[in-house]
Amino acid sequence: MEASNNVIAYIRRSSMAALALVAATAGPWSVAHAAPMATRIIDGIALTTEGHCSVITLTFLLPLQYIRHFPDSYGDEVLVRVEPLETGRVDNDALSAREAVRPQPPVDTPLVMAIYEGDIADGPYVRFQFEHPVNFSVSQGTDFRSLIVTVADTGQDGGAPACGSEPPPLPQPLSVLYEEQ
Repeated sequence: MEASNNVIAYIRRSSMAALALVAATAGPWSVAHAAPMATRIIDGIALTTEGHCSVITLTFLLPLQYIRHFPDSYGDEVLVRVEPLETGRVDNDALSAREAVRPQPPVDTPLVMAIYEGDIADGPYVRFQFEHPVNFSVSQGTDFRSLIVTVADTGQDGGAPACGSEPPPLPQPLSVLYEEQ
């Protein structure tokens, strides 16, 4: 009986020593921590000027794919349909919420605010609201974490040209040669 008690005591001491050795050598750098979940969608907004045009870059904390926008190129707001590409570490409540950003003064753009609208039934959408009607174009950022809206401030009359270079020429119709057999 005494021998078995000695064996049990030896095992306990050995186990405690082994546990202490592992804890001492592991150090704080080996502790795994989960990355915090994103509770927001919008990362920020950047405004730049290129000639007579304003370029609005809205960045996101997760990749979003541009689907479509409406209206096509002129209005006092544009509604952009987006689709999240990855939602692994994003709070699902954040995906279905609303979030808005406003340009910080001083501002040389007609943009009033950009709003992520995750609570729309067929959404989510991003809405860009302007002070007055403008000509605009919308594109996906190359990083899939941004939307780029290029704006030509039309003033109140809608007469300013669209930004950028001339539009690309329309594609030429394909000519098909038929061989008689």
